[in-house]
Amino acid sequence: MNGSEPGAVTRQARLRYPLHPGLEDTCMNIAVFDTYVLRPDGRRMHFDIVVRDQQADRELDIVLAHGRRYLAAKGIPAATLSAQECRFCHSAFASPAVEAEIDRIGFAIVELQNCD
Repeated sequence: MNGSEPGAVTRQARLRYPLHPGLEDTCMNIAVFDTYVLRPDGRRMHFDIVVRDQQADRELDIVLAHGRRYLAAKGIPAATLSAQECRFCHSAFASPAVEAEIDRIGFAIVELQNCD
């Protein structure tokens, strides 16, 4: 966890394992949404919103709600997050840290750039 932001995991908590035979039976399948938000200071935040790779969890309104919750916890105006800034990127297998966070609160955030 990175501070008190909901869903935040460290950048070192890799999103996925390399694709190896057998992992699909032991790892959670995840959907990764690439997200960009312009901060009030003019810098562009880049983070991934990660959810289970299941239709109900991949609904854009739900994914955006997770992103807004994360932004609100960081003190960033959440109204700036829309479908234009948040798009499905790819599916993968979750690392243990990401899987644990999704099990705990339903999503994970992987902070990539300007998320301080």
